[in-house]
Amino acid sequence: MALPKGKRRKYIFEILNASNIRFNLFAFDNDMHVSPIELDSFYFTKPIHLKNMLVPPSTIIDVVVDLSTSRYWHI
Repeated sequence: MALPKGKRRKYIFEILNASNIRFNLFAFDNDMHVSPIELDSFYFTKPIHLKNMLVPPSTIIDVVVDLSTSRYWHI
């Protein structure tokens, strides 16, 4: 497992599924929650906390990941 280097805080990641027919399942190994904030220019009005996400083909999803509570984080 690759250990990130940086500060313990919340990060915004952009997930791009560039496949034209395949769905991808996005999840962390340590059961951390992801909070999607945008799906193809559609902003969510309420926070959603998911353990995994099924990303449809040709989709861009922006997610917030709270790495401040991760037990695998080493600085």
